[in-house]
Amino acid sequence: MNGCLNILWHFPFLGFLHALLYAILGVILCCTIILYPVGLGFFQIAQFLLSPFSSALVSRKDLDLIQPSEQSTVAMAYSTLVSVLYIPFGILAAAGALFTMLGEFLSIIGIPCGIVWFKTLPAIFMPVNKVCVPKAVAEEIERVKAGNTVAAFKAGNTQESDPESDPESDPESDPDRFEEGVSISGEKPEVRKFDTVQLQEIVTHAAMYRASLVEECRHELEIREKSSSFAEMVAAMDDAKIREILAHPQLYAEELIYACSQEHVERDRIRQEQQEREAEAARLERERKAEEERIAREQRKKEEAERRAVAWKKQRPYVFAVIAILVLAGIGVGGYSYYKEQNRLKQERIAAEQQRVAEELRAEQQRIAEEKAAEERRLAEEKRREQQRIAAEKAAEERRIAEEKAAEERRLAAEKAAEEERIAEQRRAEERRILAEQKRIAIEKAEKEYRERQQAEWQAKQRMLSQYKEGDLFVDGDDKGVVIRLDTQGMLVIGMSDMFGSWPGYYANTNGWRLPTRKELDYIQSNKEKINRYLRENKGSQIRSGVYYWSANKGSRSNERIASNGFEISRDYSNKNYIRLVQSF
Repeated sequence: MNGCLNILWHFPFLGFLHALLYAILGVILCCTIILYPVGLGFFQIAQFLLSPFSSALVSRKDLDLIQPSEQSTVAMAYSTLVSVLYIPFGILAAAGALFTMLGEFLSIIGIPCGIVWFKTLPAIFMPVNKVCVPKAVAEEIERVKAGNTVAAFKAGNTQESDPESDPESDPESDPDRFEEGVSISGEKPEVRKFDTVQLQEIVTHAAMYRASLVEECRHELEIREKSSSFAEMVAAMDDAKIREILAHPQLYAEELIYACSQEHVERDRIRQEQQEREAEAARLERERKAEEERIAREQRKKEEAERRAVAWKKQRPYVFAVIAILVLAGIGVGGYSYYKEQNRLKQERIAAEQQRVAEELRAEQQRIAEEKAAEERRLAEEKRREQQRIAAEKAAEERRIAEEKAAEERRLAAEKAAEEERIAEQRRAEERRILAEQKRIAIEKAEKEYRERQQAEWQAKQRMLSQYKEGDLFVDGDDKGVVIRLDTQGMLVIGMSDMFGSWPGYYANTNGWRLPTRKELDYIQSNKEKINRYLRENKGSQIRSGVYYWSANKGSRSNERIASNGFEISRDYSNKNYIRLVQSF
């Protein structure tokens, strides 16, 4: 459970950050040397905050109850002095921790954190001589302190104890007493309770009492008179013999039993008085011992006070020296701070005066620079105007000369251009005549070559058409196809397999293979069964039913169409559909 609470303290309440903060403060305070005891206390608080539900913070004095340790008088005195000086700061720190704890308790969800701050509050108020120990050690310290308290309480109440509560004064605890259930005189008759005077009175006034009671009283008086003869014999008996007689009254005479009963009562009275005297003596002895212990405690306290006085007298110069060092250190720090503050103020005054002088000097320099700049601008403006006047006059003269020169050059250029135009016109006329002649010859040559090529293609086509019929396998290098149409217009060959892709990717002809035109695609769809038979015979893939095939649409890229089962559907460019390439001859 404590482990779970420790984890909850760290996550999500970030308790490790508080521990880190106190550890950093402890390092800083230890580095000051003067506040070294406070720094050690902060280290112990940081250690406690790492596992607040599995450990506890105790004072070094309490820890000495189970683990004694020695500490020099100087260290104790210095720790006491630091503790006194730390009190104002401890009050502020404890107040902050108290408000934090109250806020955590009010937030309900932060109650575990509030419990941690409640445990830490005494150590935050006074961290000097605080030690972080496991929870079991803290419980053992509390047990020892409780035992000491009980022991002190018992010691203080010894003199007031009741003697009657002492087992030694209890008659029932006497081993010489009779066993339980044994009567002093067996089954003692009622008249045995009366004394002799009462018995004689009953006998004297017999008419006033029952006859049986009067007779019992006479018999009891006779027994008592006769028992006096057994008094010496019974007095010589020991207690065991008397107990035996009283335990077996049916075996002995009533006179003897009465004498034994009286002897037993007398011995019991004597024994009771002896026990009371012994109890009183024991009480007096206990009082004497308690007084001796009190005197010894006072003596030990007095000796301890004397030792402390001697130690204080011996260590007093060192303590005063430490106090003096602290006071001098404080005065030195204050004086140094005052000196630094005065020096800073002096430097600020000097800097302010220097800044004022620099401002005045800068203002004067700026005024002189402005006057000088104004004079330079005036001279520059006059010089510029003079240069502009001279440049304007020079430019006007140069323009006049240039205009005259340009007019002469234009006249000469016009004459030269007219002559060159005449010569060029003659040359162009000759070139046009030559080009017309060359064009006529080229046209005649091209027409002749076209007729020859057409004749050769027609002959090749006729030879090819004579080689194939519908359903034949057509082989063109690595490409294969099936002849699906053979007529006067030529031969149409379809590819062996389908492809799947976008229409623009297969628009251009590739080695003579191309997308079918609309009419060719309609022909393919109309004769699909025949074409599929040709493809099966030549081991090609058949034309699919219920899918879309791209058409070339006569080379137009706009409003392209695809056909399926004999009807057309519009698609945009992004669609991907089936493609079956063809060749025509």
